[in-house]
Amino acid sequence: LEVHFQGDNLIKKGSLKLLGKLIGEDVSGIEQGNIFVFNKEKVADFEKLSSQAKGILRFKVDLKEELPDKEENPYFLTWLKASADNLELDTSQIKFKVKGKVSLTAEGHYFSDNYQQVGSGPLPPRVGEMTGYQIELTLKNGSNKLKDIQIKTPLSLEATWLGEENSTAGKIDFSQDLKLVNWSIKSLSPYETEKAVFKVGIQPKRDDLGKIILLTKGSYLKAQDDFVQEEITLQSEPISTDLPNDPLAQGRGVVQE
Repeated sequence: LEVHFQGDNLIKKGSLKLLGKLIGEDVSGIEQGNIFVFNKEKVADFEKLSSQAKGILRFKVDLKEELPDKEENPYFLTWLKASADNLELDTSQIKFKVKGKVSLTAEGHYFSDNYQQVGSGPLPPRVGEMTGYQIELTLKNGSNKLKDIQIKTPLSLEATWLGEENSTAGKIDFSQDLKLVNWSIKSLSPYETEKAVFKVGIQPKRDDLGKIILLTKGSYLKAQDDFVQEEITLQSEPISTDLPNDPLAQGRGVVQE
């Protein structure tokens, strides 16, 4: 938050004091009772503020990790009161909108969470043979509606697109020229979760013997927070044949003879 202050010709002597209060269930508070104070003890220049003096105060407000009862479009209010000598000035309430939390996870699997085989070919992968893997993307939305969602996943040089794409919302496209998977969703309501899956494969060469092979270069999200009207960007980690999220396949990603 920023507080802009400027001296006034009415203020000839004495010190300036700014008092404010934060109101909102999502605010965990600063100092006592969500009250914040700036006075001469905290800001030396407030000891005596000339008529031409001006400046900016910056401070942070901690927000709660979880909103109560899945609150949508959260915000908090604040007001300020300035006093000096016998002068007092009040502001109207100021509304601060809170950007929603969004998470994106990307996992590689040879076996599903139900221990069903979703991959194909030899495991561990072998030189000259094709092994297929399932890539799973999970998008979890927070308190605010999202619009114009794009999740791009570039494949590695070693990976081949095998298709079999499916999603619970939106559309999945693949650009062969760019080796780029694009999952697009028009909008996502607060607290909704959507998933997408597709398959890629590798056919290791002799030079890959004894190596773990990269499948994707990560996944990249871009979306518009419809409440605060700001862009949201996220990035997930690259996926390799090591498959740390697949208990049955974990540690079986090194290319064999």
